[in-house]
Amino acid sequence: MFLRYLAARLRHRDPSARRHLRQGLGIEERARRLREHWASHLENSKAAQRRWLEGVRGIDLAVLGAGRLFDFAADAMPEHFQRALLIDADPSCRAHWVNLGIEVEPRTGDLTGCLEQWTHALTACEGDWPLTLERVREVGREAGAAMPFAADAVLSLNLLSQLPIGWQDAVEEYLERRFGRRQTKAKEDEWLAAVESGGRAIVEQHLAALSASSAT
Repeated sequence: MFLRYLAARLRHRDPSARRHLRQGLGIEERARRLREHWASHLENSKAAQRRWLEGVRGIDLAVLGAGRLFDFAADAMPEHFQRALLIDADPSCRAHWVNLGIEVEPRTGDLTGCLEQWTHALTACEGDWPLTLERVREVGREAGAAMPFAADAVLSLNLLSQLPIGWQDAVEEYLERRFGRRQTKAKEDEWLAAVESGGRAIVEQHLAALSASSAT
């Protein structure tokens, strides 16, 4: 996987995409190794989408957190929509967004609208461990605007669990760089507690954006 990550880095040179590339390739690798264990979950997800589609018609469908489409009922979409707006923070996902039977508009971006801003804000902290964790809590209160999207219907794929992990990973990476992996691991409960409010804010922001949209 490391060589694949390096190759992806060469193709996608935006520094803000590095974490998302790593996470996306990690999901792909786990999907390969755990195919049998994931099968029922993926099929249940697709079955739920097909039930939802029974009462949905439109021109445009926005798929948030499209990823590699492992849990996306692509075969059922052409009957209900003409275009799909596929959004994910990992640019390497685009290679999987082909042959879906409908027009595809690919978009790469961070749906939270604040993850990179929060990560950058952490780099200004030069205090000790307690001050750094306080900074983590402060940064998590400065929510930005969610990435805009417009469509007749919106499908959010597994994002309620994934969005907070992006912030958690960013904080863990920063703490390891500042204080070392051993201390970060030993004090995991402390920094996870500091991350919690920011993760919750990201989820609430995502739900609010879905509620505010005029989509189904």
